[in-house]
Amino acid sequence: MDDLQQSLPDNIIKTMQTLQSELKKIEDLNGIANKYRDVLIIRYWISTVAAAFVDGIFLLEEALSVALRLYQCMPKPDYIFTFHCDYLSRIERIKKRELLCNQDDDISLVRDKKYRIILEALSKEIQNWYVIDTNNISPATTF
Repeated sequence: MDDLQQSLPDNIIKTMQTLQSELKKIEDLNGIANKYRDVLIIRYWISTVAAAFVDGIFLLEEALSVALRLYQCMPKPDYIFTFHCDYLSRIERIKKRELLCNQDDDISLVRDKKYRIILEALSKEIQNWYVIDTNNISPATTF
């Protein structure tokens, strides 16, 4: 166990170990997973890795390393679409539908910036990544 892991709480260490174990299983299933075509997946592994970085489970370098390993062993999507809405517009939209939101969601600017950092870094490494700017279109139009 390295110095970083020794300084982390036990629950984060256990989560990291579980993720590493699951990653190994995914790598082992590579041949099976690649047999399928024409699949639409919403919230692919990319969002999970991004959330692990944002939540402090991984440092940015660790999250990128895990993401690139997953990208190598998982079926390659033909396209990846992410929706971008600037922070203030997003908060305004969330407030409009406040009754539908989970009050425990962290909607801080810091969290938003961390998501932008990792998604931008991943978009440079992963092929066919498209960002859809939703700032000037309504949610109904987006979906």
